[in-house]
Amino acid sequence: MAENEGDTRMGVWIVAWSVCTALLLWLIASFTELPWGITVFMVLLPLVLGPSRPW
Repeated sequence: MAENEGDTRMGVWIVAWSVCTALLLWLIASFTELPWGITVFMVLLPLVLGPSRPW
C-alpha cells in the first residue's frame, strides 16, 4: 500500500509542477508577446524535464 501512496503523491507533484510551469510561461508569453511556437516549446520542455528530477 505504501508504494501506491508514493506513486500517487509523485503523480500529484508532477501534475502540480506541470500546471504551475505552464501558467507561469503562459503569463510570461502574454506579457512579452512571444510567438506561440516558442511558447509551446518552452512549456513542453519543463513538462518533459520535470518528472525526471531525482526527488
